[in-house]
Amino acid sequence: MEMYMQGDLPMLCDPLTAAVGKIEVEAGELKPKEIMEDWVEYLKGQCMENEEIALAVRRKGRSLKGCIGELLKWSFKNQIGIDKEILKAAGVTASRVTLGIPGMGRAKKIIRDYYVGK
Repeated sequence: MEMYMQGDLPMLCDPLTAAVGKIEVEAGELKPKEIMEDWVEYLKGQCMENEEIALAVRRKGRSLKGCIGELLKWSFKNQIGIDKEILKAAGVTASRVTLGIPGMGRAKKIIRDYYVGK
């Protein structure tokens, strides 16, 4: 703070630090688990590699909750039936099971589109 006040630092917080801080606060509230943790870590990594993403994360109306919501929306719209042999191998006795988790390539696109736009 003193360095900033003395003019030795151009800003208190750069876009990367602000974006990662926002993501960490939001993740602390949401407490994501498993694949959602992977999405959060990917987003933080993107902030470190791309200032456009870091700035977009800080935009009004954008949140980790909204981003995960977009991923979940895609998941529900794109569920596929699971083969009976897979169900058998997993010991699942339900007559029908569907799954709709996006692959990482698709998740990356959804995350980018949410924050930066299409």
